[in-house]
Amino acid sequence: TFASQLDQANQSVASCQTDAAAGADFDACVGKAYTTIAAAASTLAGTVDGVRRFGYEGSELPLADAELLVPQMTTRDVDRGVASHYFLKEITESPASFRKTLRGKLVVDPASSTATVRLDDTMFPSDVRARLRDGSLRRVVVIGQGTAAVAGQSLAAALARIAGPQLPAEAMAATELSGFGLRDDMSDHLVIAISQSGTTTDTNRTVDLARARGAAVLAIVNRRQSDLSDKADGVLYTSDGRDVEMAVASTKAFYAQIAAGLLLAYAIADEIGAVDPRERHEVLTALRTLPDAMRAVIDERPAIALAAQRHA
Repeated sequence: TFASQLDQANQSVASCQTDAAAGADFDACVGKAYTTIAAAASTLAGTVDGVRRFGYEGSELPLADAELLVPQMTTRDVDRGVASHYFLKEITESPASFRKTLRGKLVVDPASSTATVRLDDTMFPSDVRARLRDGSLRRVVVIGQGTAAVAGQSLAAALARIAGPQLPAEAMAATELSGFGLRDDMSDHLVIAISQSGTTTDTNRTVDLARARGAAVLAIVNRRQSDLSDKADGVLYTSDGRDVEMAVASTKAFYAQIAAGLLLAYAIADEIGAVDPRERHEVLTALRTLPDAMRAVIDERPAIALAAQRHA
């Protein structure tokens, strides 16, 4: 295996040091050892034999072929391009990210010619819809950490406005739910978890705890193949699920989370018959105009910079 060949090469390097003390050419000896490593690696590339995995405590964990996945993201998804820094890049990409979040989900109903929300089973599974319709899901809790928690507040507020007392909704930090809000039986809860990366430990751990108590879980995530994507019953990706945000301060991901949250709020309320079609049409039609409005603001960068310099 590659591991044994690597061990042998390391032993060869140690021997090179001994031989160098006796006058041998150390560089030539080491070069030969690493040529052996490279040759071994080239024959094992793309196989599990070329990978070693370890647990936190240092023990080696066997790896099976079935555990290998083809990445759905590439370096192009995080390329900074011509932007001087990621923060600027992500601000300027916000309108496109917002628009892609709406694409294919905010549609016009041909029968009524009104704007509505269409989410497929991967986003809003039929069994979750059924539990909402029959009343077995009676409470919605939206969780997240940091900026995602703020986006969650907008989703909860929208759902409370649309559905009213028919379906109580609240938002809280994931740590608040895991620390103080868990019940032994949460089979009447729909938990909506929001995360840019899908790897936020506090959010994902809370999802595990809620699911173990019977809660249904939907997620709004910005990254495909993330841990949260695997844990949720349904996943609504912001943008196309590959629009990764690198800057610490959230911009495009936050705006997209707001958009996704509003779409999900209407979809949930629709299942319990709490939607006014005319009001929904007006709100969703306005929502569709926001990317152009965002672009118009970004195009005012020179004037904004001048104002900032003048008043700083």
